[in-house]
Amino acid sequence: MRVTTTVVPSRRVMVTVPLNEALERLGPRACVALFYRVAEEWAEPAAAWVRFGLARGEKCVVHGRGAFGTGLLAALQARGTDVGSAMARRSLLVLQAETGDDPGALISRLDEVCRVSGAERFAGVRLCVDVSPAPGKDAAAAEGATDLAAELRAFQPDIVHVHD
Repeated sequence: MRVTTTVVPSRRVMVTVPLNEALERLGPRACVALFYRVAEEWAEPAAAWVRFGLARGEKCVVHGRGAFGTGLLAALQARGTDVGSAMARRSLLVLQAETGDDPGALISRLDEVCRVSGAERFAGVRLCVDVSPAPGKDAAAAEGATDLAAELRAFQPDIVHVHD
């Protein structure tokens, strides 16, 4: 697998750092878009994104079609994450995309997950959503994927945190 790097501004000097390190540096409310050319390129960066969220006490929600969820779980396990334990604690949730899911239905579903997560006292919620269109779809599906990505970027869940 090709090692991917990104450039992060640091005191007006551009520094090249490994992608995993750049992902780990991101703070709350960060939004990341990972682009890939072949399916094998997405698993490690997406797993790193989720792994860092689990380490910070966040609820991590994975949503995608086909083998996206299982591929991500396998990548997490390969790096030593106890996936079964994380799922049992409800800190890792895998949602399967339904055929014909519209962006509004997905946003509503994610908003509900975020609302419940606030009551469960997670430090935050980290989303890992595959917005790519299903293989073999036309330009309209690609446009729908772009619309979904825009809606996810604008997503502002209504979370109420309850503290003693």
